[in-house]
Amino acid sequence: MATPDYFDQAIDSGRRWNATGGARTQRFGINHRPSVTTLFWAMLDLATVAVATLLALRCRITIPSELPLLWHLAYLVHSASPYLLMYVAWFGLLLIGIGRSYGLYEPILIRSGLNEQRLTVQATLTAGLLLCGTLYLAHAEMVSRIVVILTVVFATGILCVRRAIWRKVVYRRNREGLHTRNVVIVGAGRVAHALRNHLESLRHLGFRFKGFVALTEQEAESGDADIIGDMRNCLSLSRSLFVDEIFFSVPANKDLMIGIVEEARGIGIDVRVVPDLYDGLAWNVPVEYIGRFPTIPLHRRDLPVAAFLLKRTLDATGSALAMLFGLPLMLLLVAAIKLDSKGPSFTVRHGLDARAGPLPVTSFAPCAAMRRS
Repeated sequence: MATPDYFDQAIDSGRRWNATGGARTQRFGINHRPSVTTLFWAMLDLATVAVATLLALRCRITIPSELPLLWHLAYLVHSASPYLLMYVAWFGLLLIGIGRSYGLYEPILIRSGLNEQRLTVQATLTAGLLLCGTLYLAHAEMVSRIVVILTVVFATGILCVRRAIWRKVVYRRNREGLHTRNVVIVGAGRVAHALRNHLESLRHLGFRFKGFVALTEQEAESGDADIIGDMRNCLSLSRSLFVDEIFFSVPANKDLMIGIVEEARGIGIDVRVVPDLYDGLAWNVPVEYIGRFPTIPLHRRDLPVAAFLLKRTLDATGSALAMLFGLPLMLLLVAAIKLDSKGPSFTVRHGLDARAGPLPVTSFAPCAAMRRS
């Protein structure tokens, strides 16, 4: 599926905008400048690693019973090796770098909760493996491996629980109408109405529909009460309605699209393109990545795994029954060969099959028959 020309030029325009000092549009990776929100979540992850380390130390270090409760934390820190604290700090930095490359510090609306949990576990375990590799290369025998493993396990659990709780809080606030994102949809056709119904059904995502923007004269004169304007006053309407995102539901003119993207980027409004792929055939279909390329599976032939397993089971069962019922006959043949001649009853013969070409053939034949031939 080729990318439309106007979309390619819009992307190139965004790169030129970034080169001249405009707002950055890269959402993932570790090369773009972190925001204040990203720094906050990164510091919170460091604090999570510190709590996980203290829990791991508490599992390994026995605190004297006569020690006051307020001194337990200081006792754990004092009892720990200073090298352990250094390696734990390295683990926290690795976790932040990997988590940022996975996009875990971006808004939670761009991924599902299950995907976020999977990426959290993957980032924590990857950082833990790198930490273990560092300990091995540095020959850090003074650091307890059990404490390291417990730290990674506790950090994984706490991070997953913390992010799940925060997602629940955000979803609840979105349902209550707090911190929502106002959106307008360019176009008023079938795709635009389907997109509007979809956004309104996902209230937990926090999208608030503000109206349609007519792209053609026919849409502007259709009499739809939800049409609030046309493309000539799209951005002015967006500013007056405090719009956060503009959705393009239909392909627009190339120059018009580039101009809208550049001006919207300048005033801090996000732009998304939702084309009508294959006359609605790709709606409600998940996007799958083949390497770095997003693909939409329109049809996939399911492998009959159950039929394969059933056939394999029947083959194995039939073979076992045939061997079981043929065993008496085989025993009779062995006894007859033993009575008729000396030596083993069966032998292995290697040779070439003339019909199949130079392929080795291994066969079993009665010794008496071979000797007679």
